[in-house]
Amino acid sequence: MKFVWIIAALVYMNVKGVIAGGVALNVSSGTIVSPDYTNLLEEDICCTWMIQVATGQQIVVRFDSFAIVWEEDCRREYLEIYDGPTNASRRFLDGRLCGDQSYRDFLSNSNQILLHYYLGKWSYSQSFNISWSIEEACQSDQFKCWNGNCVPLTSKCDGLRNCSDNSDEMECGDSTDFQQCGKAAFAPSFKSVSIF
Repeated sequence: MKFVWIIAALVYMNVKGVIAGGVALNVSSGTIVSPDYTNLLEEDICCTWMIQVATGQQIVVRFDSFAIVWEEDCRREYLEIYDGPTNASRRFLDGRLCGDQSYRDFLSNSNQILLHYYLGKWSYSQSFNISWSIEEACQSDQFKCWNGNCVPLTSKCDGLRNCSDNSDEMECGDSTDFQQCGKAAFAPSFKSVSIF
């Protein structure tokens, strides 16, 4: 079963602004398309979606297109994806998404995610189109690579490339070190090359 949300069709008025969103339960795939507000808005827009699939499945979010207003702190327009059912869950890329760029696919750690879109008043929106589908989870003693493959959990952060996309060596920071949270324990090295 496929589910499509077009934000503009779900909008209703609220005292604090315009709110839209929804809940998808046990739906195998779907699409979320942003509103197209080319004129300045007089109210904030907040949209929240909760997606839940069957236990033992994970959710893959793909950025089919993503071009919304860019600011250094993503203050006027942003999308947040939470790896769980509430905004207390960990955020994808640990922050707000904005700008005109390509983001890697997001794979949930559980069977629930929460998406939150915000567009501030006196702003205008550009657009995004994201889709999701389900994927079977790896076994409890396995790590799921970003490309969907499963490798032994003992391969995570072992200094070897076990996933073809090298995702088993990402986010390997050790909390006993004084490393910055989310930084890989193995920093990439680049050779200095002269082009002249």
